[in-house]
Amino acid sequence: MKKAISSFRTLFGRNKLDMKNKFWFRDAVSMPEHVARISRVLDIKTYLLGSHKVLHRPDIKHKEEDFQTAKILYNLIKRILYSHASFSTGDPISLNARNAETVALFNRVYKRGGYDRINFELNLDLLTYGNAFEFPFMIAEDKNRIKSHVIANEDAFPIYDDDYRYVSFVEHWKNVLNNDEHYIVYYPDHIDTFKNSTLLDSRENITESLPIHYRGIDKSEYNHFGEPSLFLDLRCVMDDIEELESRLYDGVTIHSLKPLGVLSGKRVDSRIPKDMIGAILNLEEADEKFEFATAMMDHNSIKLLRDDLWQVFYAIACIPATSMGQMNIANVSETSLRLLYAKTQEKASEVLHALVEGMNKRHECIRTLLDVSNQTISDEDFESLGIEFNFQRPIDTSSLLTDMKTQREMGALSIKTIVEKSPFTLDTAVEMQRLKEEAAASAGRADNATEKRTEGNEEGEENENKIRTESGK
Repeated sequence: MKKAISSFRTLFGRNKLDMKNKFWFRDAVSMPEHVARISRVLDIKTYLLGSHKVLHRPDIKHKEEDFQTAKILYNLIKRILYSHASFSTGDPISLNARNAETVALFNRVYKRGGYDRINFELNLDLLTYGNAFEFPFMIAEDKNRIKSHVIANEDAFPIYDDDYRYVSFVEHWKNVLNNDEHYIVYYPDHIDTFKNSTLLDSRENITESLPIHYRGIDKSEYNHFGEPSLFLDLRCVMDDIEELESRLYDGVTIHSLKPLGVLSGKRVDSRIPKDMIGAILNLEEADEKFEFATAMMDHNSIKLLRDDLWQVFYAIACIPATSMGQMNIANVSETSLRLLYAKTQEKASEVLHALVEGMNKRHECIRTLLDVSNQTISDEDFESLGIEFNFQRPIDTSSLLTDMKTQREMGALSIKTIVEKSPFTLDTAVEMQRLKEEAAASAGRADNATEKRTEGNEEGEENENKIRTESGK
């Protein structure tokens, strides 16, 4: 860690930014820590688009002709990253607070701003690149609608000073058609937009905050950036798997399906067709022999190596092989499912630490934007605002509901907790409101029934008194 900090300070000090320079941001995007990170981001993007190491396998000559070697690609890493993102943010998150109105207000912001998709994108960026960037803003045409801009990793340049203070942010991209360079420079109080060296726009930063920087637990060389450790570890193993599978395919294709004919003994002057199958070859001498040379493969060794590589791959991936169709399970009890997805939950917990930290900053920005539209939230209500993730882990629903019912009968569990933990609940606040309405309706029906019984009793007493009076006469 000391070495990483030292190298960062040396690089930053040697290329120290002059923030007083009007176009300091043009130098910022060329700083070493950004160049190294952006280069890795582009390398990861290229890999996920299908450019793998196995594609560089050289072709060979076989039977005097060019033979194109196999290049088997398994783009499983992309699916694994999506699986992890779906596990924790595939379903909408649940917000809770002491005040139901606060929860309803934030839920409305989340729904109108499409934050379920934004949460998924941020989670996927964290898993893939180790970093994610978000900037909440209010739509100018609709003051009651708040959205967030997810900034691509290759366009994001957070600026930290020598003391690791987050001082500014530059969003930069280049138009490949006309080579125009675009810069959006974020300050705590305003935002400037440049095209090349021309200022196009300058506006107030209502959130009074810089774009939110989500950082993974694993840190890169420069310490304040996350490291895509999951992707890097998986790629090392996948490169070996693709190489092995490609070589195995070539071995079967060349030496088993297209064997070489070998003639031993006296040389035959006539040419033997290289694709000869089912023909008769007459040899002159008795000791001459013709046969097809085929490779004797060590099936057990190949299977052992192949199985070990796949086992290591899924161990690093932190997902059960059953979810990728590699094996079947017979016991689907709640305990076995928890054990099966224990590593997946562990990996999700690592990423969620960064997500929760960033989402809390998002909520601060949303609170500031809501104040602009005269929707004020008190400090007590805001501090009680919590986040709960709904994991897409298979569960034994009947066992879960039975356990919650038992706790409820014991008086050890509230209705709200049952609603929050139920797999059938999508929105806790909405469900609690419906329960209140049902309770009020039931109470109203009970009151009506009581009134009817009372009226009936009163009418009965009046009739009985009337009968007694008439009898006395």
